[in-house]
Amino acid sequence: VGDDDQNIYEWRGGSNRHIERFRNEYAAEISYLVENYRSSRAIISASNQLIEQNTGRLKAEHPIRIDKQRSQLPAGGRWQAEDPEREGAVLLLRLPTSDRESGNLQAQAVLSELQRLLALEERSDWHGCAILVRSHRYLWPVQAWCEHHGVPYFLAADKHNCLPLTRQRPFIRFIAHLRTLQVPALDLTTTLEAAQQQAPDPLWQSFFRTAFEQLTGEYGDCQIAPGTLIDWLYDYAREMRQQPRRGLFLGTVHSAKGLEFRHVALLDGDWSMRQDQRDEARRLYYVGMTRAQETLTLCEFGPGNVFTGSLGGFALAKTFSGRQDPHLDVQYQTLSLKDIDIGFPGRQSLRADIHEAIRRIEPGDRLSFTLEGDRYVIRSLSGELLGRTSKSFRLEVTSEECQTVSIIIRYAEDTDPAYRESVKCEQWEIVVPRLKGRAFRVKQLIARPNSSTRHGRGLNV
Repeated sequence: VGDDDQNIYEWRGGSNRHIERFRNEYAAEISYLVENYRSSRAIISASNQLIEQNTGRLKAEHPIRIDKQRSQLPAGGRWQAEDPEREGAVLLLRLPTSDRESGNLQAQAVLSELQRLLALEERSDWHGCAILVRSHRYLWPVQAWCEHHGVPYFLAADKHNCLPLTRQRPFIRFIAHLRTLQVPALDLTTTLEAAQQQAPDPLWQSFFRTAFEQLTGEYGDCQIAPGTLIDWLYDYAREMRQQPRRGLFLGTVHSAKGLEFRHVALLDGDWSMRQDQRDEARRLYYVGMTRAQETLTLCEFGPGNVFTGSLGGFALAKTFSGRQDPHLDVQYQTLSLKDIDIGFPGRQSLRADIHEAIRRIEPGDRLSFTLEGDRYVIRSLSGELLGRTSKSFRLEVTSEECQTVSIIIRYAEDTDPAYRESVKCEQWEIVVPRLKGRAFRVKQLIARPNSSTRHGRGLNV
């Protein structure tokens, strides 16, 4: 099974020629799967209008259509009656060309539209909504808006840097608690209460609550052996890492491949390309459009986007005007484990002050992040040493504020054998920080500072 219209991995070897070669070598017959069970007819029509401009398509004579069961529904689906403003039409938000640099107004425009749709649904949660981009940088003002307004979101662009759930402090602590229990079976309700008592963080309380709800769904309201529960929780946590968390989905189109959302906004920015790259980029844009189930909102920085410009009457155009919001100029940088010297606490003796200092740190605590020698050093606000960055770390934002994102557990056995002798602990904790600041306006090389850098001095920008 293959869809040449959704081949978006040509840059890593994916090619429609493979489909053609298979057909020729095996004299294969082609069956066209053209029914769409996801999107409204308005979204399907606009998507067809876009992709039909690609050349050499296998489905050129077989356009996608809505499935038979929904064929009698209005083009805009339920929104044709529920939304008198756009009636389920694909919406094109036109923005000033000057916003291309920051995407500040673009973020305001799409979030305002999503808020309007949620209000019509009488919903307060953002689950089932997605904002997709070609270039990650256009998500920065969206992320800043979410932080400023307290909207939960899932930044899919960071999924490869996701911190392992099974190594985070609340998970490890609860597993350790289960291992100490000398009982043949556990009551799930009582055990959930114990898990939430050990995890004051609301996110982890929600994690355990959802986990035990699913466990009860699988096993019923019964008792379960501690070892069985431990194995199940590890499997559940590993599976959860592969799934988007609840909240507004923010990601590149590539990260959303195979997913679907009630409401999708596809942002403008960095869609310009050479003529010989246009077919591949159009396929990527098509994939972004077809993630939408009920509504699709597109953006355009003035004239110049060849994809939105080709939709004609298949999109309802609306001009957005507003003012730059300084709150959206904020950028966040969460350090990955590659950015942190993860062995640093483990190379200190068991009695070193750093271990007790880390034990007192909780997610959300403010931190100090300063340049000391050739590394950035992480300290508590009272000056206690908590960790440092790796040599490969590069600062991407002005460090105006730093706070704890998570506490990760590491074991001596994780250490490369070449460095095992330097480890003085069997187990230690690592503080993972997140920086809040402004993006550098000029390109800077944040490499090793020169020898004149003084102890404890922050970065001057």
